[in-house]
Amino acid sequence: MSSDNRVCYLVQTEGYQYVYQVQDRNIYCGASVYNTCDKGMVGGEQYFRIRYNKGVLDWKQNITTEITHPYINEDDFIPNQCNVNQKIIYWPVVSYSENQIVLEGCNGDKYYYFKNQVMIERFK
Repeated sequence: MSSDNRVCYLVQTEGYQYVYQVQDRNIYCGASVYNTCDKGMVGGEQYFRIRYNKGVLDWKQNITTEITHPYINEDDFIPNQCNVNQKIIYWPVVSYSENQIVLEGCNGDKYYYFKNQVMIERFK
């Protein structure tokens, strides 16, 4: 358990992301595909998600034999805000340095990616 009562395990390979996170009374577990470019990251289909947040259980399971990575249309990136277009989420780069990239999430969230691949996300 970290100092802010959060446990997060992230396995991210080229194009695939697996997350398990517990923070306070919020639990999130998911598997999804993504793609990147210089403008940011795009998220495609979530193949599994279970989230218990503020007393509400959200469950999604999409078992399929065909996994497709999202196509990037760079025109769909909007500076300083996430954008959803045809079920594809666009998270633009807010800032970057030698050791960190910050992406603009939805609903005011920020996604921090560090050179050592540690991700920090805070539930509200």
